Amino acid sequence: DMVAEIVDCQKVKHLNFSQNLMQTLPKHIFRIPEISHLKADHNMLISLPSALCFAVYMKELDLSFNRIQVLPRDIGNLYVMVYLNLDHNLLQAVPPSIRYCSSLQQLYLNDNKLSFLPPQVKQLKELKELHVRNNKLISIPPEIRHLESLKALSVEGNPFLALPSVTRDIKKLQFLGTNENQLEALRFENEPPDSTVVFDTSDTTVTMRKLPRHIDLSGVHFMGGYLDRLTRADNALTIDLTHMDLIFVPTEILHLSSLTALDVKENRIAMIPPGIVTLTAITHLNMSQNCIAEIPKNIGLLSNLVTLCLARNKISLLPASMQSLVRLKTCDLHVNSLETLLPIYHKLSKSKSSDMLLLQEQAVEKIKRTTSTSSDNSESASDDEGGAEHIPRRMQAMMGRPDFQIGVVGIGGVQDLELSYNKLHRLPDLTAMQKIRRINVSHNVLRSLPEEICELTSLEKIEAGDNRIRTVPHQVSQLTNLTLLSIKNNNLRGLPPDIGQCAKLKYLSVYANDMVQLPDEMALLKNLVRLSAQANKLTVLPWLSGHMASLKILDLAANPLVALPPSLGALENVLETLNINDCETLTDPP
Repeated sequence: DMVAEIVDCQKVKHLNFSQNLMQTLPKHIFRIPEISHLKADHNMLISLPSALCFAVYMKELDLSFNRIQVLPRDIGNLYVMVYLNLDHNLLQAVPPSIRYCSSLQQLYLNDNKLSFLPPQVKQLKELKELHVRNNKLISIPPEIRHLESLKALSVEGNPFLALPSVTRDIKKLQFLGTNENQLEALRFENEPPDSTVVFDTSDTTVTMRKLPRHIDLSGVHFMGGYLDRLTRADNALTIDLTHMDLIFVPTEILHLSSLTALDVKENRIAMIPPGIVTLTAITHLNMSQNCIAEIPKNIGLLSNLVTLCLARNKISLLPASMQSLVRLKTCDLHVNSLETLLPIYHKLSKSKSSDMLLLQEQAVEKIKRTTSTSSDNSESASDDEGGAEHIPRRMQAMMGRPDFQIGVVGIGGVQDLELSYNKLHRLPDLTAMQKIRRINVSHNVLRSLPEEICELTSLEKIEAGDNRIRTVPHQVSQLTNLTLLSIKNNNLRGLPPDIGQCAKLKYLSVYANDMVQLPDEMALLKNLVRLSAQANKLTVLPWLSGHMASLKILDLAANPLVALPPSLGALENVLETLNINDCETLTDPP
């Protein structure tokens, strides 16, 4: 009856039957003259009615996650269709009539039982994406080279022994997905085993005019050469070598002058090759989850680097040349062995660049101690301390002044600084990072947040949980863009009254500290959505807590509360969660 009513609605264009238990599609729905979009994914369809082929205005058809074994022979009648999704079915073949779907731009056939593709696919001149992951394909029809608009080809999870040679001839191809195949070496079909040429676009041997901009090789099990003679590309190139059990970066990669992104995370790489600095076009470098202990001293030559991910390694020291990474926006160094953050940079006024002081923070501290005790003999004293023997006397004298500041200069473009799970004892002056939006220094051994951090007025998120922090600087009121402040599991005794001026603050987490009270000024936080203050020593809340008009979650568990302020009643229609578990001293709970 419902279907009959739908059929009577002659102007219906979009139908959505997703996530039901339908075993067949009612043929009557295809009598609707203008139907153009049909979603029937996640059902139990076994077959499709032939009437489907009369829906000649169908543009988008999603039949994924069903049990369809055969497509209608006349599916080519859907000549205006641009999107067809048949993922996760039981298809063994695609009918040759697919050629007549001349408007098709996206074709999804992942996770079926296809052993071949019909050569007639060559007539899909508008096709931009072809996805045939996780099938039984052993090759791709050579006719696919005629797909002039194809930009993305996903053939992951098929029993290929070599890359489909036809991919060399697809002029607009930008993405080639080949992970989880059975490639023994990175070579094309019909080439001898000792010829592991992948892409050679030199002037004499042109096997591919335009290299795919992204080659996904993650999970490929290589037994032969990696990327032999992968020499020069004439457009932007990204390479993914994730989770391949590599112990070094293939040297052939270092000759790719057009490489813009390299992902080699989740391997066993022990060192970053010094030659990586020749990849001057690279903007994204991800070498997380390896065994790297040291960063090349001249990494600053990668002047176009925007994202640097070196998380979960064994890095204990950062090179001075990082000051040259002026375009760096994301720096991820969490879970390493850093005890000091970055090299400090201090330039004497009226001095040349050669007078730039490039020392580790610890060395500065040593020099400051020696200059304060023996200014007349600073050079020899510094030598005894180690690390200062080449520093001019006038610089050592400068460093002994009480107004000398330790700071970080030269990477002011960083927007996201990830330093959690290290061994940092303190942060240097970060005021040069005026564009930074997020700092994560959780799980370190910090004893305080420096006052200078409050000068970073672009900061939106500070995550400093699981340290030994005792105080929050009162200058926190300068952080007018702050939306999240997490100082959980520290040694806080309280918060400064100035916290009430952080007007955009939405999430405040101070649980598992030693706070005995919260400042009354917190009532000014009109945008605060969540306050987590459990496991402290709070006995009362600010009298005007009910003025926090956006508060939805208030967690006060495991505190020795005596009473709750009456003003909380004003949040009756706003507050969704009030947790007062284990507040055994609360005599009059709401």
